Amino acid sequence: MEEIEFRIALLKKGITQNRLAALIGLHPQALSSMVRGYRAIDPDLKKRIAKILGVPEEGIFMQAKDQCEVQRQIAKGNVEEGT
Repeated sequence: MEEIEFRIALLKKGITQNRLAALIGLHPQALSSMVRGYRAIDPDLKKRIAKILGVPEEGIFMQAKDQCEVQRQIAKGNVEEGT
């Protein structure tokens, strides 16, 4: 699920990202980091988010793992930012 799809799912459910964070017991900034792919998401948390949003669990923040790996590679100097 891309960030835009996540936002659409929130709109369809009529909840804000801050409200979702409260429902799952996370600080809003932590959830935001997951949505943007800067932080990995726990499988149990993924299930809870999928259930609340009414979407398949498999697609929740799929890009997070890839983006986290890119950030690690940038930090190591193996990849230039913006490539």
